[in-house]
Amino acid sequence: MISENRTGTPDEFAKRIGVGRRQLYNYLDELRSYGVDIGYCRQSRSFLFESNKHLKINFECEVIDFGDQRGTSAGWRINSLSNSLNTCIHSLMDNRLARAY
Repeated sequence: MISENRTGTPDEFAKRIGVGRRQLYNYLDELRSYGVDIGYCRQSRSFLFESNKHLKINFECEVIDFGDQRGTSAGWRINSLSNSLNTCIHSLMDNRLARAY
């Protein structure tokens, strides 16, 4: 959505990706810490990349037996990661469906 300048306002963007406004800004700050220049244009009401740098994200998925994780903080982190990945995957699929139309 950022590369296509169609995020909407910060509140709209946060809602679209399933997080709160504060978490959205945490994510944007994290991306900026990697050197990705992201700004906001009030005229187009969208976040945008301010340079020609591109972002490439790779991740691995591994099946983990949750029975081995009970009673540890690792189980919570896995569930949290799973929810975040699920949100990302849905966002990517929505994006692809929108392009198909």
